[in-house]
Amino acid sequence: VYTKREAASALLVGVAFGLFGISHIYTILGLGSSWEGAMITVRTSGYILVIAALYLSLKEMPGRRGPVSP
Repeated sequence: VYTKREAASALLVGVAFGLFGISHIYTILGLGSSWEGAMITVRTSGYILVIAALYLSLKEMPGRRGPVSP
């Protein structure tokens, strides 16, 4: 999606899923408890990237005019 549309949000989601994958591999291998601080950092970084991707995807939506008033 990133190469087709050059949407930065797609790239951020891909990196975030990569970080979550690394986190899960460490857990499966049984290294989660010894690398607990690094695991928290990796997962938190993944969540921040997903939030940033959601924000960018809202900005990239065509026809978006701004906040909707009630």
